[in-house]
Amino acid sequence: MPGIACPKNRGTSLRKIIEFYHPSFTRKRTTSFPDIEQLLTEMVVNLQMFEASRPAEGSFTKKQLEEPWEIWLFTVAEWFHEIYEDASTTDWLDQLSSGCKTKTPPLFHSIGI
Repeated sequence: MPGIACPKNRGTSLRKIIEFYHPSFTRKRTTSFPDIEQLLTEMVVNLQMFEASRPAEGSFTKKQLEEPWEIWLFTVAEWFHEIYEDASTTDWLDQLSSGCKTKTPPLFHSIGI
């Protein structure tokens, strides 16, 4: 990932962290993959409540959860900006934007709203 320093064992760490939040996760079954927004939210809530919810250290330290969360969050932000840059130069986006500025946008007509 350009601009983001990742640990060498990031694949193993990622799998273990996902399994921590979603025990039924397995790389071999794509339907077991969690929604990235849900996973990031679960991680941030866990980080915010870390000290209050743990009388003793568990499977992961706070630092072991913070680093992947930051990496994934910045990666998603990078993807968003890459996608936005490509999408912002497309004709269909300009047409949709123009249509949405009219009284009854064509998009809503086409889906029956």
